[in-house]
Amino acid sequence: MESIREKLRYSKRIVIKVGTSTLTYDTGKINFSRIDRLARVISDLVNQGKEVVLVSSGAI
Repeated sequence: MESIREKLRYSKRIVIKVGTSTLTYDTGKINFSRIDRLARVISDLVNQGKEVVLVSSGAI
């Protein structure tokens, strides 16, 4: 059985879904460090030639 990393290695397109709890603290304030990390991960994937689709729940 392939691990998630192996599946990602061979995938051309990666869809990342984020919701409010992904981008904010429990207090409702924006978690800038988490957004920065997400942006860096997406940038790394694009630099590897992956097509990245970022999907928002719409509640953000």
